[in-house]
Amino acid sequence: MIHKLSHNPSLEPGNGSWFYRTKEKRPKRTTPTVSTLSDRRPIVIKAKPHTRVEAMVKIIEGFPDRLTSTDAYNRIDADLADRFPFERKGKQDQVYVNRARKKAGFGLEGRMWARS
Repeated sequence: MIHKLSHNPSLEPGNGSWFYRTKEKRPKRTTPTVSTLSDRRPIVIKAKPHTRVEAMVKIIEGFPDRLTSTDAYNRIDADLADRFPFERKGKQDQVYVNRARKKAGFGLEGRMWARS
């Protein structure tokens, strides 16, 4: 069939628009694509879950202006106990505490944390 059409001398070479014109037209959609029923559930956009660093920032923001690093780690450990596992000697948790401390506006002065 394709061979016959391609070698038919009565057909002019072109882009095939004649083929699309001979196609059957699809029926128009009678029902709307979006439901208009009143019993639809509302769209709920959930907030992204808190990350470990964000939780630490909230904890650290409640600290006094100066405190020792051991006291700070004790408070973080106590507040994170029910949400995230926390190992104060673990390198990754120390990195998280460092990031959270900087975001909360605390700096280091020896072994003390001081609000900048």
